[in-house]
Amino acid sequence: MNRFGVIATLGLAALAGCTTSGAVSGNTATTVPLATVAPVTAATGPALDPTTVPASDPPPTATVPPTAASGSYAPAPVGGLPSGTDAKWKPVDTAGGAPVLWTTTFHPLAAVPSVWVTAAVIDQDRLAGALYNGFKLPGGGPWTNSDHVGKAAQPSLVLAFNGGFLFKHITGGYFTEGKEVKTLTNGQATLGVRKDGHIVLGIYGKDMTNDGTWLSLRQNLPPIVDGGKNSLDQYPGTYWGNDFHNVDLNFRSAICNRTDGKLMYIVMGMVRINTLADELARLGCTTAMELDINGHWPQFVWFQPGSGGHGGSLLDPKMWKPERYVTSSEKDFIAMFDPATLPAGAVYSGS
Repeated sequence: MNRFGVIATLGLAALAGCTTSGAVSGNTATTVPLATVAPVTAATGPALDPTTVPASDPPPTATVPPTAASGSYAPAPVGGLPSGTDAKWKPVDTAGGAPVLWTTTFHPLAAVPSVWVTAAVIDQDRLAGALYNGFKLPGGGPWTNSDHVGKAAQPSLVLAFNGGFLFKHITGGYFTEGKEVKTLTNGQATLGVRKDGHIVLGIYGKDMTNDGTWLSLRQNLPPIVDGGKNSLDQYPGTYWGNDFHNVDLNFRSAICNRTDGKLMYIVMGMVRINTLADELARLGCTTAMELDINGHWPQFVWFQPGSGGHGGSLLDPKMWKPERYVTSSEKDFIAMFDPATLPAGAVYSGS
């Protein structure tokens, strides 16, 4: 029996195994304040992509008191920032009474203070993930994990975030629920969901293959960070995405493995891909994968214990519709649950 079934049945409160070795197999906008962002006052910080230009900045917001209980783990402070920039990690959500999610927002570029980063560090030890299928991307079906988290699973929902590009913009593939919807391709950054619900990021053909041990494999372009370094120069000619007006300065999202073994989701605007990759490497990502871009497609929302999947909190002021992933999503997305409370069969588990 897999993690979803065993833990939901027996009520275990913790999960183990955060690493792998070798080749393993138009609505009213709703915003949630995070933290007051201090002005940038010194000309220090990461090297500026010379193609980055100023853009509209999200409004400063008030500090939200931490709601998660204290624990032994906390993300390391963000270093190397312009003087006066506040980038403290705040615990914002729990599972099984322990913190599992920390967020921060800051301005990393002194020369272009309109550029901002909002990030979330995820501790998977007490969570189980699943890939959900949008009604247009990938479409088709029928799917167990359809275009929204079902009512039975909503009380256990901890967080959810967007998937990747439209298929016409990528050479990589998509596999889930036993179906290869689009052919998986070697060398592509891949988000995999193991049968125990653990999310793994890697490079297909190097770190993972479709060997029958995966619930889902979602590809989206080559890795933008590999081995802790910006890897874009290894993939000349790759289409990294433009905005609706064919401009490549835009709101971008990504997911990465951190050096401390945790996952990190990040949005950054308004930037080109090189600026995003540089920032991910600077923040301690070992492998990073660009996710969706533009407008309101980047979306990260979390839910407090006992909320029943309602009243979600949005990671960044530019995001909207916190109810998207519990009502209907046009595109694929990833959801993460507290498996100790997740009913058996509420999420696809391969059985």
